[in-house]
Amino acid sequence: MIELLAAFDEVDAVLGDYFKACKENIVGFVNAEIELGAKFNVHELPSRLCSTAYLDIALGELADRSFILAAYMHGNERELIVNGTAFIKAGNDNSFFRHSFLYTNGCLTAK
Repeated sequence: MIELLAAFDEVDAVLGDYFKACKENIVGFVNAEIELGAKFNVHELPSRLCSTAYLDIALGELADRSFILAAYMHGNERELIVNGTAFIKAGNDNSFFRHSFLYTNGCLTAK
């Protein structure tokens, strides 16, 4: 079973609708694959759940399991940002991502 965590900042004043549409696109695609027999569990993480505390809990449950995190939010060279607060930050203990694939459209995050 592949876990998909779709995190998105729908309350962003400028790009919230875009971030939500991106999330809906990936979730729609995965749901279509599920109907064809693919083994996915989809977890949607709207703005209110995009915090380091919630992420620690969610990823703790996925310890040593493979998962995909699709993050639709703002970013900079050191972090992904939701509602002005760091969601994932470089330099933190990000060891729980060792069995994951992380995709984001956040600016500068791959720099």
